[in-house]
Amino acid sequence: PTGRDDYAKRLLAGVESSRYIGQETTNGVAFHHLRFIEKHFDWDIWIRDGKEPVVEKIVVDLSKEFADEKA
Repeated sequence: PTGRDDYAKRLLAGVESSRYIGQETTNGVAFHHLRFIEKHFDWDIWIRDGKEPVVEKIVVDLSKEFADEKA
């Protein structure tokens, strides 16, 4: 995405906490795995290691949102 600083601010706007899960390798490619906690959902991101980091995958966990609906 263009406008890196603005994009990062929007992406992280609702984040309450985060943690570095660690480095993982898939098919010989190294990635940094991070987890972000928000009020209604959590999400994980995998960023390719190297001089030009690239977001490879984002996985959103909506279980908190559905748990709120049951209450």
